[in-house]
Amino acid sequence: MLALHRQLPVVLLAALAGCVTFSRYEELPAAALDLPPPKPITTALPSVAVAQPQRALPLADLIMGRAPPPPAAFPSLGKPPAGGFQALEKENRGTRDAGRVSTKTPPPPAPRPFSLEPRPANLAPLSFRQIIALQTLLDRRNFSCNCADGRVGFRTHAALRAFQAAHDLPVTGDPDVATVVALDDLGSAFTTYTVTDDDHAQLTQNPTTWLAKSQVARLGYPTILEAIAERGHAAQQAIRDLNPQVNTWPDPPAGTTLTIPDVDKNEKLPRAARIRISIGGKLIRVFDGADKLVAQFPCSIARDPQKREPCEISVAVVAPNPNYTFDPALFSEDPESASIPTKLIIPPGPRNPVGVAWVGLSKSGYGMHGTPKPEDIGKTESHGCFRLSNWNALKLLHMVEIGTPVSVEE
Repeated sequence: MLALHRQLPVVLLAALAGCVTFSRYEELPAAALDLPPPKPITTALPSVAVAQPQRALPLADLIMGRAPPPPAAFPSLGKPPAGGFQALEKENRGTRDAGRVSTKTPPPPAPRPFSLEPRPANLAPLSFRQIIALQTLLDRRNFSCNCADGRVGFRTHAALRAFQAAHDLPVTGDPDVATVVALDDLGSAFTTYTVTDDDHAQLTQNPTTWLAKSQVARLGYPTILEAIAERGHAAQQAIRDLNPQVNTWPDPPAGTTLTIPDVDKNEKLPRAARIRISIGGKLIRVFDGADKLVAQFPCSIARDPQKREPCEISVAVVAPNPNYTFDPALFSEDPESASIPTKLIIPPGPRNPVGVAWVGLSKSGYGMHGTPKPEDIGKTESHGCFRLSNWNALKLLHMVEIGTPVSVEE
C-alpha cells in the first residue's frame, strides 16, 4: 500500500481516504498568475481605496499546478552501501572486472510516514509584480501591508495572518493557494493612470520650518511620484519599478500613462464596534458587532513610554482633512520650538503633520491620524498618538463613530 500511494497523484490518494489533501510543495503554474494588461481609469488624484470581491482564480489551475510524475519504471535502488557512492562505484568496478553480474538485491527504502491531514499548498516563488498584486488585494479587504513594495516582509506576513484568521483559513502568514483563492484574481490588481495638467497644478513646494508651514495655504504633494504612490497605496520605488519605461521621475509630464495598483473598488466599509491597538505589534485592529476581525492597519506609536500605556478609551472626535495645532511646549526636542512664543496653526493637506484624517480619543493628546511620510509607518515617532498611512487613516475614520471603544494593549 505504501508503494502504491507513492505512485498515485496526491489528490487521488486523498480522495480514496475521503478528503482532499494537497502537497505542501505544489507549484502554481506561471500561466495561472499571468497578469493581464491593466485597465485604464481617468479619475483625478487622490482617492481612498476600498474593497470589492473579484472573480476567484480557477481552483483547478491553482491546485494542480504541475502534473504528477508517472509511476517509476524501475524499482528503487534504496540506500547506497556504507562508504557512500564511492564505495558503490568500487563495488561495481570489481564485479565488472570479474566478468560477472552482481546478484545483490539492494534493501528496500525505509517507509516514509504520511498524513491525510489537509495542508495548505504553497505557491511557487512570486514575482515582484505578483507580490504587489497580493498586497493590493489584501489592502482592498482592509488587511493592510502599509505601502505595497513587492516584497513579502513582516508587514505582509502580519496582514496575511490576520486575513487568514478572519476567513477561517490555516494561519501560516504565507501566500499559500487557499489564501490566494480567497483573495480573488491577482490579475485584477492593476490599472493605469494618465498624468494630467491639473495634477501638476496641485503640487506644492512645502516649507521645512513650523513657522513657514503656518504661512502657506495648503501642504500638498510636492511631486507627481508622491501623489501617484499614495493613490496606489504603494512605495515610491515600487511605482518606479512598475513603470520602467518612464525616465522623467519624479514629475512625469501630463499625458504620461502609468501602471499603478488598483485599490479603488468603492465597496462600503465595515462598521467598527470596537478597536484594539497593539503597542508591541504596532497594529490597529478593527472588530465588528459580532467581534469578528474586519480590518488591520500598521501604525506608529508614541516615542514616550508614558504616552503609550495600556488604557480603555473611546473615540471623541473625527475630522477629515484637518489642520494641525503646533504647540512648541510639546516639541522640546525641536530647536525651532525655543524661538516660537505661541501656538501655530498648520494648514491641511496630505503633507500636514496629521495627514488627511484625525480620529481624536478621549484621553488628552491621544488620537489616530494620517501622516506626511507613509513609508515611515511602524517607527516609534509619535507624540502620544497612533499614526497610520493616509489611506488607512481615512478608512478608519469612516469605520468609527463618536463613542466607539478603543483598547490600548501591550
